[in-house]
Order: sequence, then C-alpha cells, then structure tokens
Amino acid sequence: MDNAVKYSPEGTTVVVSLRREGDQAVLSVADNGPGIPRNARNRVFERFYRLPETTARQVRGTGLGLAICHAVVTAHGGRIWIDDRAQTGTTMSIALPIPPEPPELDLGMPRDAR
Repeated sequence: MDNAVKYSPEGTTVVVSLRREGDQAVLSVADNGPGIPRNARNRVFERFYRLPETTARQVRGTGLGLAICHAVVTAHGGRIWIDDRAQTGTTMSIALPIPPEPPELDLGMPRDAR
C-alpha cells in the first residue's frame, strides 16, 4: 500500500480489495502510478532492485520493500504477483492459504460462560 500511495499521482485513488478464491485469501492493491514494465516484474522482488530512470526514481527507497513482502508471503505458503490495470497503473496481489477451521476446544464450562 505504501508503494501504491508513493507512486500514484496526488489526488488519485488506491483501491484495496480482499476476496476469497477457493482455499486462499487474495489481497490486491491497485494504483494509478506509472506501472511496472513487464520485463521488470520479477526483478522488483529482488533485494535492492529499483526500476531504471523513470518517475519511480523520484521516490526514495532502498529496493527492499517488495523483497521483504515476497519473503514473508512465500514463507507462509503464498504467492505475490503484478498485473496491469485497465487504464494506467499496477495491481499488486498476494494470495495466502486459508487454514482449516481449528477444532472446537472443550474448556469444561458452559458456552455462555466462555
């Protein structure tokens, strides 16, 4: 979300959505920024990678944010990816597995007392 706000022109909207797809929760953040070229989409998840000279260079950063996101999402059995928006900008999405419901615990007391 931080990148979406940083790279979108002032006054534009950032759309955050959450949906269920089968046994996964999918969180998407769509912005109106300059977009990420197709040939750089895998590289933006590498440590310290920043896009070449574009409007993105006007924004300060270390190139670690998306690498950290990728590591965390992957560690939890999920995936992260980038899509184009219909007009301009980028949609960044993550999918995480939804764990099965935990079993009900019998605490030896009536339900209404828990």
